[in-house]
Amino acid sequence: MTILFVEDERESREILSGILMDYAGEVIVKNNGVDALRAFSQVKIDLIVSDILMPKMDGIAFARAIRSGENDPSVPIILTTAFTDTQYLLDSIQLKVDGYVLKPIDFDDLLETIQKALLPRMQTQELQLKNRLLRTLSAFYGGKKIELIQYLIEHCNSECIFYGSHDDIAKKLNMSRQTIAKAFQELVDFGLLTKVRNKTYRLNEYK
Repeated sequence: MTILFVEDERESREILSGILMDYAGEVIVKNNGVDALRAFSQVKIDLIVSDILMPKMDGIAFARAIRSGENDPSVPIILTTAFTDTQYLLDSIQLKVDGYVLKPIDFDDLLETIQKALLPRMQTQELQLKNRLLRTLSAFYGGKKIELIQYLIEHCNSECIFYGSHDDIAKKLNMSRQTIAKAFQELVDFGLLTKVRNKTYRLNEYK
């Protein structure tokens, strides 16, 4: 993922950007809201971490510009501040920011906040990809075979591994064992499934 990190204080900027680089594919670092907004318009950003008190454009104004813009207004935003001003918190709630971290920043707290901020978007993307997969495969398979594919998606584990016998699936989906076995072989030939061992299959690259 790509994180846009906005912080005007040099020491904090250097320390936190170094930590964020350990957890992201790319970290774009800016020291004010104006430059950050320009960067946001030029690069696909997955998450924003921004200080509130900054020159040129503060974090609240920056977040407001993101939320009111057309370029991914729902991008997760985490605001950081050393001040506990109630108005900052109210503004953050109104802007529906995804996290609010007080300075001095606890690194574990920041990373936990990032994880929580990204989770809903990741779940939405996974659901969209699953639905896209089913729509694509419906061009190749129809009826009961689509039910089988959906069953495999819904019952694989977090590592995309499915455990189950043809007989068990045939009973649950009210299909013949021969139809299940043939469909499994077609899915292997298609490249969707890889047989790991007996009764164990890996669902390939659907995420």
